[in-house]
Order: sequence, then C-alpha cells, then structure tokens
Amino acid sequence: ADALAELRTGHIRPVMITGDNALTGIHIARECGLTSSPDKPVYLADIDDNGKLFWTDVDTRDVVDLASIRGSERFGSKTPYLSDDKKDLKEGDAEKASMSSSISRSSVVELERSYELAVTGKAFDRLVNTDQLRDLLFEIRVFARMTPEGKVQCVEYHMERAIVGMCGDG
Repeated sequence: ADALAELRTGHIRPVMITGDNALTGIHIARECGLTSSPDKPVYLADIDDNGKLFWTDVDTRDVVDLASIRGSERFGSKTPYLSDDKKDLKEGDAEKASMSSSISRSSVVELERSYELAVTGKAFDRLVNTDQLRDLLFEIRVFARMTPEGKVQCVEYHMERAIVGMCGDG
C-alpha cells in the first residue's frame, strides 16, 4: 500500500492486469490500496450468455447503467486523461492531447471518480472490438481473466496514450 501511495504522489496511475478471477483481482486491489478507496463501488464489465456486455456492482450484484453513472460525473462521458502540465484538461481536449506530438511526455491525470471499474478478458475483447476501450481505458483499474495476448494488448493501448512501466511475476 505504501508503494502504491508513493506512485500516486508521482502522478502514476497503477492498474492490475491479471489472469486471475475478477473478484479475486478486485479484492486484492482493494486490500493493497490499488483502488483509491476500499469503500468506492466497483463496477465490473462481463459478457452474458447471450454475448451482451453488462456492468454489475460487485458488492450488490446489481446490474448498473454505466453510461448514466459516467454522465453524472464532473466531466460527463468525455474524460480528460492526458496533460503535459498535470492540470486538468477541458472537456473535448482529450482528443487533441491524444494526437499531440508531445504525447510521450504527457502524464495521466488521475480524476477523482465516485467509482472504480474492472473488466474481464471477454469484456476487454468486446470493448476493443466495438471501439469503446479507448474511452474507458484510464477509468479501468482491474483487468481480470486476461490471456497473455490480452495483457500485451492492454499494455499497448496504455502505451498509445501514456508512458508505461510494468512489473509482474511472469
């Protein structure tokens, strides 16, 4: 927990990319301080038996409408992710920042949200295939049940928009 707190002081946004079960990953993320608060709800994306993506509150098991939840937050559905000077970007500037030539020097802006997000590997694949992942990428804290190829792809998506460091046991 101390190491994660120290990373945050350097404007580093830690995430977990694991092959483990989603609920196991979320529990570990909460226990070690990876989530910004153990009391925040965590919404998990998964795929149902009919192939539809859905979000659930992992504590209540209620299905939630993420678009409504995101729309009620300070920046609506367009989240400013990147900033060269570590100040919040205005809404709509995220696209400009993501296209700038100085993107490699940018840092991820950590926004205080009222929730945390997690996705399963199947949900990650669906978000990639429907071009929704980039919009949610820097809101997702736990990527669970990821295949080795999915882990690489997840890191590559992060590398498109930020400087990335990683560590692991494999």
